[in-house]
Amino acid sequence: MATQPQFPTINVVPAGFRWTPDAAKTAQERGAFLRVGGQAVGRRTLSGARRAWAKLDNPDESRTIFLLAHRITGTPENVSTALNYAGFPQADINAAIAGAITRDNFQSTMAQAFNDEIARHAATKRVKPQAEGYEWDQILWFGQNIKSAQIGTKPGELRGAVVAGGKAGAGDSLAEKLRKLGPGKVLDVSNMDLATGKGVRSIPSPKTAKSGKFGTTRIPIISNKLDTYVRALELAYGADARTTYAQDVEQVRLALTGAPALAAVPRAPSPTRVPGAVIAPAPQFALAGGVPRLATPRGVGTLGGAGLAGIPALATLNR
Repeated sequence: MATQPQFPTINVVPAGFRWTPDAAKTAQERGAFLRVGGQAVGRRTLSGARRAWAKLDNPDESRTIFLLAHRITGTPENVSTALNYAGFPQADINAAIAGAITRDNFQSTMAQAFNDEIARHAATKRVKPQAEGYEWDQILWFGQNIKSAQIGTKPGELRGAVVAGGKAGAGDSLAEKLRKLGPGKVLDVSNMDLATGKGVRSIPSPKTAKSGKFGTTRIPIISNKLDTYVRALELAYGADARTTYAQDVEQVRLALTGAPALAAVPRAPSPTRVPGAVIAPAPQFALAGGVPRLATPRGVGTLGGAGLAGIPALATLNR
């Protein structure tokens, strides 16, 4: 009986620290901030900050800070942890926290920013929100798979999340999609959006190179482009995945460029750092020199070949 390959450990961000660019953008549109550090991420507006800061016996409230560029709030420690999970360098996080609105500066150096934000939030209350609906790629997929598609209706399920068959659930992170992957299946990330991680499909593992999509025998991810393959590794295993799984990246690069297939990648150690696996900042890929050439690893195979051969920089999140 063949043994299942051991996949690298998937990093999962605690529910109370799941900050993402999409969630931050939604919060901004509503004049709110993402509150991190609790059992789950919540929402808070700056209009209630005065009451929070007045609670000197409650450090979680009196020490709360607000970062306008990232629409995030919480204690400095919790904000730092959430952004670290999202893959931001610590130096950039420290610089952002230094420019936050706090109880000590909202009437002095940050008074203008504070008052502008209060006015901004008041304006959002007068704007009627758009009705919820489905995205175009969901509508298209439903039309093509109307007989087998099942839409989640249980409490807590996201609208448009496919819970049976076909396309991976729209509400799942890439790490969660990997965890739910069935036997003999792989995630095709060829058309994945580098910033959001959308556009991933679960398909049977290809047996030949005709599809032009490759992966390694150790990680069930395939693609016909190196940039989406590397990005998928980062979303699933953290911002350091490009380095940690350099042999997998190199083998896929060789397969995509038509180099001879080699024969199983030795198991790389799981990342010791947990940078986050929801949405890491989208890199700028340049294939010419972007991936270092490594010494050819022995015993490497790729899926699909012979024998199974923003978010932008911290200061520019507001877009």
